[in-house]
Order: sequence, then structure tokens, then C-alpha cells
Amino acid sequence: MKQVIKPMYQAKDIKPLLTVVGDSSYAGVDGRLVEAIDTGKLGLRLEEVIQLPDLEGPNDLGIATIRAHPSGSGVIFVSDQRGLIYRIENGGAQVYLNIRDHVSNFQSGPGIATGLGSFIFHPNFLENGLLYITHAETYLDQEPDFAVYADTQKAVVQWVLGEWKVEDIESHTFKGSHRELIRLHAPNFGHGAQDLGFVPNLDKNDSEYGLLYFGYGDGGVNNLKKPELCGHSKSFLGTILRIDPQGSNSNNGKYGIPGDNPFADSEDPEVVREIYALGFRNPHRMCWDPLNDFAMLATDIGESNIEEINLIKNGGHYGWPYKEGIFGINTLIDPKRVFKIDGNTTDDFIDPIKMYDHQDGNAISGGFVYDGSSPLLYGKYIFGDIVNGRLFYTDRLQEANDPKIHELLILHDSKRTSLRELTGLKRMHLRVWYDAYQKIPYVTTKTNDKIYKIVDVEESSI
Repeated sequence: MKQVIKPMYQAKDIKPLLTVVGDSSYAGVDGRLVEAIDTGKLGLRLEEVIQLPDLEGPNDLGIATIRAHPSGSGVIFVSDQRGLIYRIENGGAQVYLNIRDHVSNFQSGPGIATGLGSFIFHPNFLENGLLYITHAETYLDQEPDFAVYADTQKAVVQWVLGEWKVEDIESHTFKGSHRELIRLHAPNFGHGAQDLGFVPNLDKNDSEYGLLYFGYGDGGVNNLKKPELCGHSKSFLGTILRIDPQGSNSNNGKYGIPGDNPFADSEDPEVVREIYALGFRNPHRMCWDPLNDFAMLATDIGESNIEEINLIKNGGHYGWPYKEGIFGINTLIDPKRVFKIDGNTTDDFIDPIKMYDHQDGNAISGGFVYDGSSPLLYGKYIFGDIVNGRLFYTDRLQEANDPKIHELLILHDSKRTSLRELTGLKRMHLRVWYDAYQKIPYVTTKTNDKIYKIVDVEESSI
């Protein structure tokens, strides 16, 4: 049956919005959608750095975020979703901050997407001692800054973005104060607060300096058959937000809204002026490319078909819940199926610069652009798959000579292996991180709370 493309639930910001009417024989779950990931010729050798303690709490919660200390000393800080941030130096781990000692109603679990979400040091941390943390709290009638719709009050969890002030930046344990910036009332436990970030290496006089980016997923509303609650300017769901933590022109007066945010000048009280980009299902990780004018990259975890790497533009809409990858989707009919979009149809959505389908993995874990001393990895965007633990690389730019995604092989005892084989785990909960000061890439597998670093890379014939 011929597909008919027409507007669905129209949002002011984007037109036309796509859907399919009638039957579609194009079912992504039945076959490969995009070119397979290349087996690759580069082999990595990993070295275990440390295994963090197995804390009480849900087994699927564990290592969430790694950050290098802004001094560039090689000290790293690692968060555990169950409420701790560790300071790691010379192979030893010390609890730096237990967030449970400072906030009420902290919630970790159920599921894999609550607890202590992410944290980031302010670019001027060495002088102002500021860091930013997201955490989940049990809903007990706290008033939110953002809610999605009236019966969202049935939800049992909220996400909080806070600013934490460190009294002594040399101390190995946190002592200081904190203040709440934003409280978000989540419609579900899934696809909530994601990565935090600042554009690195900016001059203090740059207008972008100190602006905080904050990813938030679609809250699972598509799985709740309420796709109209995301993908437009009146919802914080499925967006990357950008704020000025030191400003005060937000609705609650606790932070600022940059003047060049795409909806900053809106006089509609329902519009979320904090939005920088939108149209994501789950903007899991973001980074800035140091070799391409610090262009912003963000990965988006797909539903059942496509995993995306996106080049982020101010005001860009990346398609969800109307598109997954380069395909159309109607989550009201079947969120597991995608369809080809009529070649004559134009839309205002931005396609991914790279993607892979669920023949190769199930959930993308974003990474970083490597600018260290290894010529084999230099200029490559390094990332992986959360579920199966495979590691990948690609030339970042869409117009690069090599448009493919390649697998990074893992070598152990002169043999090719995998993280699944090395760890004995089925679901890896893989994360990929980078100490941009020391130029050290890190890999974490939160199911067993282990941290590895990449110590060598070679062309492999294995």
C-alpha cells in the first residue's frame, strides 16, 4: 500500500511533522537498515584501573560519570548512581561526596535511570569551586519548576539540577554548600536526566563561557502512548537545555537564560526558553570536538531501530518522536517499526551524521574526539554500545573520506577478545570517557563497577 505522509500533531516550531497512514511493509526489526559496522583493523589493550565497591542498592545501578580534575593532575572523579562521587588517585578510591548526606528524599531505583545522574566541574572551578550535579528524588509534593501535564503529578520521581560550592578545592573530601537550580517533574522513571557539559577551552570573555548544557530524555512518554508531550518548544522532554548558572532571568530567578537560545525571546509562558536543541529520545552523552572548532556532538539512544550521532546546532530539531535516524516513525501505531520517508517530502528535521542499527548494537554510549599522541586514533570519535560492550570509532565529519563506523578490537594475551568475554557479563552498561588533560581514554562497565583505561592501540591482523 502506498505510504501517505501528512502532518500529525502539529507543533508551532516544526512543520510539516511526519506520520504514515495505512500499512507499511518496511519493518526495521526484520532487517538491516543501514550499512553494517566494519570489523575494523585497530586493536586496543585495556588496563584495569580499579574496581569500585559493590554498594547496597539496585544491581543495575553503578558507575555513571567520570571527570578529570580541572588541575590536569591525572586525578579522576567517578560517580556511582547510588549516591557517591569518588576521588581516584594512584589506584585508590576515596569517597569525595555522599549526596545522601546533603539532600532529602534521594532516590536510586527502580530501573537503571535514577539516582545520582551526572556531574561536571565549572570551567573556572580552580577559582570558584563550583560543580554541578543531577540527582533523582522521590516525589513528596515538592513544587517543580517544570511539569509536563496535569496528571504528571502521578509520577513518583523528580530530577534536580544543583550547584555545589566547594570550600577547599584541595581537600580530598567535599565540604561546602549547595543550591537547587531546576526541579523537573518526570512522567516516568525512564529517559530522564542525562549528561551535563560546558564548552571547553574558552576564553573567559567568550559569550559562551560558563553556559551549562543539560540533556533530558523523552521521559518514556512515547512508551506511554503520549508522544505529543515531547518534540516541541512547550516541553523540556527530549531536549538539550542550556542555561547560565550565574544568571537570574529564569522564571524561578535561580539561573539565567542565554539570549541566543532559540526560544529565549518567546512571550508565551508555556514555552521552555531553556531549550537549546530538541527532538531526542534519549540524548545520552555529549562532547565538543577540539579539532573542529569545538563543534557539539550528542548521541541519541533509539527505540528499536537506529542509534544516532548528531552534530548539534542551536535551535535544531533532530526528529523524535517523528523520525528515528533517517526514517519516519509513528509511535502511536507501532514504536518498534520505522518506514521510508517519501523522497519528495521535505521537513525541518536534522539527520544524524552517523548511525548504526540494531543488528550491531542496542543503545549507543557517546564518547569523545581523541586528540592525544596516538596517530592511529587521532581525530577519531570514540564511542560504544551500552548493552553489548562493543567499542567503535568513526571519522567525525559527515563529509569525511571514510563515512563508515568501525569496530575497535580488544586484544588480550595476543588474542582478540571482547568485554563480554573479559568480564563474563551479558549486559555491559558500557560508558566511554576521556581525560582531555592527560589524553587518557577510559572505559567503564557499571555492572561490575570496573574502570579500565586504554593503554595502547595498534594495527591488528588478529
